[in-house]
Amino acid sequence: VCPGDAVQLNTAVTPDASYSWTFPGGSSSDPLFTPTVNETTTFFLNVTNTTPGGEICELDTAVTIEVVPAFALGVPSDMTVCPGTPVTFTATLEPPDANVEVEWIYAGGPQSGTSVSVTVVDTLDVLVTATDELGCDQQSGTFTVFTFNTIFVDSLNVFDESGGLITSDSILVEGQPIVLTAVTLPPAPPNAVYQWFLDGELLGETTGNTFTTSAPEISGNDPNAFMVFQYEVRILDANGCQSNPGQAIVAVQNNVVEIPNAFTPNDDDFNDFFNIVAREGELVEILEFKVYNRWGQLVYDNEDPDRGWDGTHKGEPAPSDVYAYRIVYRLTEGSTPIARQG
Repeated sequence: VCPGDAVQLNTAVTPDASYSWTFPGGSSSDPLFTPTVNETTTFFLNVTNTTPGGEICELDTAVTIEVVPAFALGVPSDMTVCPGTPVTFTATLEPPDANVEVEWIYAGGPQSGTSVSVTVVDTLDVLVTATDELGCDQQSGTFTVFTFNTIFVDSLNVFDESGGLITSDSILVEGQPIVLTAVTLPPAPPNAVYQWFLDGELLGETTGNTFTTSAPEISGNDPNAFMVFQYEVRILDANGCQSNPGQAIVAVQNNVVEIPNAFTPNDDDFNDFFNIVAREGELVEILEFKVYNRWGQLVYDNEDPDRGWDGTHKGEPAPSDVYAYRIVYRLTEGSTPIARQG
């Protein structure tokens, strides 16, 4: 029964019999004794009766009234979590084995159980109720789950070595140096960690929004073959919260062209010209071939497509130095041009 309930202990009364109830802290002679109980109690009954022949009959018995025990409910404190994170909420009960039903009421709920798991996307108010087995007592508590502000990746851009944007209709060649750049809203804090992935595999981590790598290798030797790859960036803030993924798709083609990093224009008929070197049997059409000195002056503009730059400028030998180049070529007529810079 519930605490405070009145319980009638006896429903049948024998005329002329005497009844004596005893219990801790009291007694009663009322045959229909109806005590109010607040805790589990055993009531002892002695019934005495005299027969017409003068014989005295006596009966002793007992009855125990079990009272649903009281309990106490404890609920989690207010907390702050990363949005989109599954969080386990656990209620505490005293005594721990109290026979009660716990219900969690929230937007998207409810759920039942001492512990529940909830994926928190935004600020969440939670009401917790606990009811004993007979519905005698119900206790409740509330708490709020707040969410951290997280970094939002607006875009992931891919650039070539010179800073040119690789667009969706561009084709990289395997091994070509590229720079991945994440654009975030708002700007990521300085203690953020950028995680960079290629087709789901971690390439590395940085504390800045750029990552330098090379276009991946592809299988086969077909010069017209290409494969599609996906780069991805995820950013972790100081709270351990992860941003949405920023993704970029790139197409990579077999590298059938090599570009040397030095040449010796000394008229010894060996390595006298700076030009692209195509794999044997491959035909390459040069669409643009420019060379610049360290001051940005154009010193060669594809004047000799067959041989390349001979190391002169305006008929005079150019000084031995570091030069920049931009070469645009295609492998077959009508194919997508490929730009290389260095």
